Amino acid sequence: MYVLEIKNLFKKVSDEFSLKDINLTIENGDFVSLIGKNGAGKTTLLRILSGLIKYDKGKVFIDGIPVEKSNKVNKVIGIVQQYKGMPDTLTVQEYIKFQARLKNADSKLLNDLIEISGLSKFSNQYLSTLSGGNLRKMHIMFSIMHKPKLVIMDEPTVGLDPVVRKEMWDYIYGLREIGISAIISTHYLDEAEQLGNKIAIIDNGNLLTSGTKEQVKELYTSEDGLDILTVDDENALEILKYIIELNLNFITKSEVMGNRVRVYTDSLDFSYLPTLVNLLSEHNFKIKTIKFLEPSIEELLMKISSFKTA
Repeated sequence: MYVLEIKNLFKKVSDEFSLKDINLTIENGDFVSLIGKNGAGKTTLLRILSGLIKYDKGKVFIDGIPVEKSNKVNKVIGIVQQYKGMPDTLTVQEYIKFQARLKNADSKLLNDLIEISGLSKFSNQYLSTLSGGNLRKMHIMFSIMHKPKLVIMDEPTVGLDPVVRKEMWDYIYGLREIGISAIISTHYLDEAEQLGNKIAIIDNGNLLTSGTKEQVKELYTSEDGLDILTVDDENALEILKYIIELNLNFITKSEVMGNRVRVYTDSLDFSYLPTLVNLLSEHNFKIKTIKFLEPSIEELLMKISSFKTA
């Protein structure tokens, strides 16, 4: 049984469909990054999963329970909405105890969450003294302490500076250890790749693709270049110099990135790449691996949707 199963989901807003025939499943232990630009349908989908709005057509099951049965569904989901404030007059310990009683927290899980978050060292401090990152960690912890099957996170790091965002990534990634599943919406491409073991891409209300990061990349990889990993920076520079001297007409660009050389070609001419591999093998270059270039998540979005990055 899937933790989340969405079948042929449609949602209409102002006489237009904001979600169109969405089909998605999440298995136990999956962390799925839901990527899309603003207005793509991410928040609408998560609000349906959270029971906050109704849909027009299709079926949605969470842990086998129809999402319409809110009394049962609320026991198996945790909702992390975009951050809201907390009372400044309570200490960390006081507020955690209050939330634990309110949500009938699983005591072992709560202790694990406090350990993962690193909040125990702030237990006697007032909430008003905590950093934005630590307040956000508490907000997530309160959504998980009742041991839900599925955690729904709507842009959990929005508004945080890059350093704190990285700290939050480590925290959210660590939550995998406690055996939960999650769907995490984001428009940060690097965040999607860091947090999710699976990726779902939504654009203009359509779910364009979903699967493991490797599966999604494999579907849309175009063999339009080589990635050459060498033993050191000096060897990489020697290879780059040699490639430039070859002056092969199918190479459009070549560059060095540390001990790595990247060679780009016209995507129509990728069949010529074995020629380059053979030429390199005839010389005494210290090469570890040669493989076709693999697109980043950002490149995938540019290829398979109208997604544009700032």
